[in-house]
Amino acid sequence: MEFKCRAPWEGLFVNPDGDLRVCCGGNSLGNLNKNSLQELLKAGPLAKLREDMLTKGSSDYCTSCHDQHQRTGKSLRDLYNEIDDELQEDKFIPKSVDIRWHNTCQLRCNYCNPEWSSAYASWKGIDIKVSETQWQDEVLQHIKDNTTRLHDIQMLGGEPLLLRENIDLLELVDDQTRVGIVTNLSVKNIEDLPVYKKLVELDHRVAWLVSFENIGDHFEYVRRNATWSLTESNYKKLKESISSPIGVHFTYTLMSAFTLVDVFDWLYSIDPNPNNNTSFISTLDHPPHLDLMNYPKEIKEKAIEQIDIVQTKYKDYINQKTAITLEALKKEISNRLKYHNIRVMKDFTKEVILLDEDHPSTFAELWPFADQIIRKYLN
Repeated sequence: MEFKCRAPWEGLFVNPDGDLRVCCGGNSLGNLNKNSLQELLKAGPLAKLREDMLTKGSSDYCTSCHDQHQRTGKSLRDLYNEIDDELQEDKFIPKSVDIRWHNTCQLRCNYCNPEWSSAYASWKGIDIKVSETQWQDEVLQHIKDNTTRLHDIQMLGGEPLLLRENIDLLELVDDQTRVGIVTNLSVKNIEDLPVYKKLVELDHRVAWLVSFENIGDHFEYVRRNATWSLTESNYKKLKESISSPIGVHFTYTLMSAFTLVDVFDWLYSIDPNPNNNTSFISTLDHPPHLDLMNYPKEIKEKAIEQIDIVQTKYKDYINQKTAITLEALKKEISNRLKYHNIRVMKDFTKEVILLDEDHPSTFAELWPFADQIIRKYLN
């Protein structure tokens, strides 16, 4: 039978809480805070996944990939199947790794949660210890002892520039290894960070995605503890330091739908060459009070207007993937124009009270149109 995916033998994905998977799309295979890596590699869930993959070419574990392939013709398994080394069915040799060592992050973005940001956990007053150092050390050692060549490394977090374990991981990079990073790039004295310096040194082998969805005051309202001037300066500094293009990871929410044009205007002002700019737009449906789809028709029509402007103004600027994403997003919003959720909007007004307390500007001042429409529906 045709072999469908190498991930059960060569994929290593770990969340900050120690949740182990072989890819980001699959379910948990156990937790490294409860069992050692070696125990989980010999446990039933992974053994069953491997058996299914060898005998049936697939598994219930692979639902998200099946769905994605059906929609787009591509899926995450394509990345794993690029590996052309001989598969060793009796071993676990990590070649594609995505390890989120801790939830350490200096920002508390409005759409985040305690698992992914230590600053957010502190703000919510949650005493959360998402990982133990023992599993980080064991995972690093297993990679060093069992991997002769890393095919690709994905670095997320927390904030990956602040995670010391990434230095040890990057020491294993060779000329054929691809590295991807998603970073907020909002760190002071960024050029002094060992992870940053190593990534700049690797240059063209690294694909940078800088995560932001607003500029100026809107940026600072969404991304607490960050300043736009520092992030802007770091972005320009990075662009001058590397030869490869920089991408932007844009989280699409109620608070970014009306500043889409602002972001593209800024990107165009930094570098007008479409080949040097890529944008990855990710729609957010949680928490529900930030999901645009839960809001009234007037708000959605304003969001569509922003997409129309970007599509017209930058039709020769945005890459094909972004263009397809924008068109699909506009279609989804259009299909749900008549739907709105009053309960979710009430939850939003409660959350805004908390957000307004420790920021010099209020939501109503920064997003007056959305505020007025929401109030109209709630009165």
